[in-house]
Amino acid sequence: MLHVAFLVIGGIFFAAVALAVLRIVRGPSILDRMIATDMLVATLICALAAEMVENEHTRTLPVLLVLAMTAFLATVGVARYVTQQDRPAAAESVGTTSGGTTATGTSAAGTTTAGAAGADATTAGDAGAGEGGAR
Repeated sequence: MLHVAFLVIGGIFFAAVALAVLRIVRGPSILDRMIATDMLVATLICALAAEMVENEHTRTLPVLLVLAMTAFLATVGVARYVTQQDRPAAAESVGTTSGGTTATGTSAAGTTTAGAAGADATTAGDAGAGEGGAR
């Protein structure tokens, strides 16, 4: 009876792995692929833990720990990569060009600002927003 239960659990794990691989292949974004990869690694960890229970040993426990650590670090790495991709759009706010004049740009509040040489280029939307006001 217990052997049949482990076969059913193995089938469920196989279906979860197949669906995760399908999502990794189909995408469409890097975040979808990362979530599917996390699901794949979590399913693999669960399958190895079930194998440990069935065979009554703990030899694969270090493998489980390494898989969990790798999945965590990969998730953090992808999250940092995605936030770095979003930063150039946010960096289009007002800045000073190499000639000493202030460039025209869009502030965080969505208003367009233009400044003269050496002038403070904060807008009413930026003032008091907790970013220090002056740039």
